[in-house]
Amino acid sequence: GVATLQVVRDGARWRVDLAMDGKGLAGLAGLNAQQSTVFDEVNGTYRPLAQSTVRKVLFTRKQTTGTYDWSAGRATWTGDVKKTRRAPVALQPGDMSGLLINLAVIRAARPGATLQYRVGDDGRARPQQYVVSTRTEPMTVDELHYDTTFVLYRHLAGTRGVDLRIVRHREGRVDAADYAPFVDRRT
Repeated sequence: GVATLQVVRDGARWRVDLAMDGKGLAGLAGLNAQQSTVFDEVNGTYRPLAQSTVRKVLFTRKQTTGTYDWSAGRATWTGDVKKTRRAPVALQPGDMSGLLINLAVIRAARPGATLQYRVGDDGRARPQQYVVSTRTEPMTVDELHYDTTFVLYRHLAGTRGVDLRIVRHREGRVDAADYAPFVDRRT
């Protein structure tokens, strides 16, 4: 598949967009998703203002929209949100959408750092912790070779119960179809 992450400036605000289009078996299943978060930056911290998500799989389409009202101190979600998650969620300073946390981790990740965030998404808020490895890993993109660090997902699996699914590569390549056995309704 193809995934594109884009950040666009709109005056004092920003928007981060993620588009994922399935190819191969994932494409046959109609798997694709789009997420956007409009945000600003206050005292060096990203602050979500609005968020939208559209997920498509086979013949189903789920769409949610979130509004972060910082003056009222609450966030609300509409659309295909579970009934138990339609009540406003109290905002705390530093709360972010799940998509916005990706940018925060990229900006703050330093070898050995422990990053604490609270994600407010889809009618709930929960803490998340990321531990950045001190080791570097070799990375190759086309003909560019470099060493990089990565967030330890195994740590998240052990401390936060994140379901970790590892897709094996074949000679350094992974096709979208290779992900199909690992995708379910919780993905």
